[in-house]
Amino acid sequence: MTTRREFIKTSAAGSAGLWLAGSGWTQTQARRRYAIVGTGGRHAMYREAILGRFTSSSELVGLCDINIGRARLSPIQS
Repeated sequence: MTTRREFIKTSAAGSAGLWLAGSGWTQTQARRRYAIVGTGGRHAMYREAILGRFTSSSELVGLCDINIGRARLSPIQS
């Protein structure tokens, strides 16, 4: 018969193992995917970082802005 204390220890150890397995410690890290909402002046900083310095670990998958003119201008600037 299992005591409550043994059950809690076993459950905690199993949960920790599942957490570590899904946390990326045992897996190769996938590229992060980003979408930028709002293409005003500040978005250029993020776009340049994603497309430049962090290109090996990130991917720009979308741009969105309520102002269609700015949304169309952003890819031209990159």
